[in-house]
Amino acid sequence: MGADTVATGHYAKLQHGPAGVRLLKPADVQRDQTYFLHGVSREQLLHVRFPLADMRKEAVRTRAREMRLAVADKPDSQEICFIPDGDTQGFLNRHLGSRPGDIMDFKGRVLGQHQGLHLFTIGQRRGLGLSTGSPLHVIALEPLTNTVVVGPEEELYAPGCLVDRINLISPAWPEDGIEVKIRSRHAGVACVVEPLAEGRARVRFASPQRSVTPGQAAVFYRGDEVLGGGTILAAERYAAAPVSI
Repeated sequence: MGADTVATGHYAKLQHGPAGVRLLKPADVQRDQTYFLHGVSREQLLHVRFPLADMRKEAVRTRAREMRLAVADKPDSQEICFIPDGDTQGFLNRHLGSRPGDIMDFKGRVLGQHQGLHLFTIGQRRGLGLSTGSPLHVIALEPLTNTVVVGPEEELYAPGCLVDRINLISPAWPEDGIEVKIRSRHAGVACVVEPLAEGRARVRFASPQRSVTPGQAAVFYRGDEVLGGGTILAAERYAAAPVSI
């Protein structure tokens, strides 16, 4: 478009210094959106402005009312904005249809049938359609075999994961003090990062984490600074489907 810079409404902060640009959490940490910016490169960040970096949401709304903007009192967006009725499964069924397959446990026993992997999320307990006498959760989704793997809650916890396509915003990985968030609302957990070839890294959590989900972003922080992030490729989890990490 020929623009020198792009301004966005993300709640995030930039700091420019001798080492280059740093991406930081905003003043309003309850609105922090840095998790979603992990894929923006250092070069791109030089051309970005975050006007809300030091503002809190209440102040933004006050300013919007003063300017008589129509969205000043618009409710915060919830869930998925392009599915207004909230029927996520209905939306997926209309666009992806049905793809029946097996629901199995780690031992390979078939416990039931499903109508498509896209209807399930890691950690899900309700809506499995199984009667086993004890609660079961979705532990893994196996696209190659079109299989939903279920098990007890303790099997949801993973000691680490493999992260792919890492964008490193910081000039280098720090030696210590790294935390990782494995979803946007995750509190974050201390970890050790072992960089690998081809933009990958092996991540070991300080304590096992629940529902580590392939496809979600893993975003790394040191204090308020975003070091970078990538896509979770696999969770280190169970012997029935070992992951080499």
